[in-house]
Amino acid sequence: MKITKKQIVIIAIIEIIVMTGIFFTGFKIGQSAPDFPENVVCDNGEEPDKNGCCAGEEYTDMGAMGFNCCPPDGKDCFLPIK
Repeated sequence: MKITKKQIVIIAIIEIIVMTGIFFTGFKIGQSAPDFPENVVCDNGEEPDKNGCCAGEEYTDMGAMGFNCCPPDGKDCFLPIK
């Protein structure tokens, strides 16, 4: 089977979309996340730290996805709540 230039271009476009995360997250690079209400607290009822993370979460630079609060066990990260 011979791959055409058109097929290569289509594959490249799909890879770019997947690699940037635009297709999956709905956010465009540089777009800010929505603001959270002032009265949001952590699950334990305490206020988040200065970075908006709850106890046990680390403020993590995730490159194009911005900063998120991530647990050290590698589970899902979340946007800071402040």
